[in-house]
Amino acid sequence: MKNKVLELSKKGDLAADIFDIIVAKWLRSAEYPGAGVAISADDILNARGMAKMARPGGRRYGYQDKQRKEIQEQMDNLAAIWVTIDRKEEKRQDGKRGKTWVRQAKLVEMVERIGQQTITGGLDAYIWKVRPGEVFAGYLYGPGRQTALLSLKALQYDPYRHKWEKRLARYFAWIWRIDSDRT
Repeated sequence: MKNKVLELSKKGDLAADIFDIIVAKWLRSAEYPGAGVAISADDILNARGMAKMARPGGRRYGYQDKQRKEIQEQMDNLAAIWVTIDRKEEKRQDGKRGKTWVRQAKLVEMVERIGQQTITGGLDAYIWKVRPGEVFAGYLYGPGRQTALLSLKALQYDPYRHKWEKRLARYFAWIWRIDSDRT
């Protein structure tokens, strides 16, 4: 788990883009909060605006396996993330702090993986059926829908040349949502 967190921090912008792409696809096609959507590494690369490789004649034909592998790693990392939803501290009779109870939920639930089996018996997955975690899906299906759609605008920025613009767009989208809940 420690390695997954460290890997996520190195590729945080890619993970955030993938999460936004999953949410966007899910919002477009989910008929109910528990529904899953199929998404491929190529769908994600295309949504990020990545260019396909060119053949000698100049015709585009696909993405590199290295790019797909990076998407696979981030999908595995996202599926391992638990988000704290609620935290309560008990107080003992003597006034000291007691136990702390935490409620957590999955950020993304991976329902199914499709890919090529490796020689060692592993799976190089490039297609997934995913959905936002149960608590998060309920939020997105209701009051958080506009926030998620605003975050999608961040995908239009180039991941290399507009790194800070992407980060600020996501940040402000969520801050505005939080502020609107307070008023």
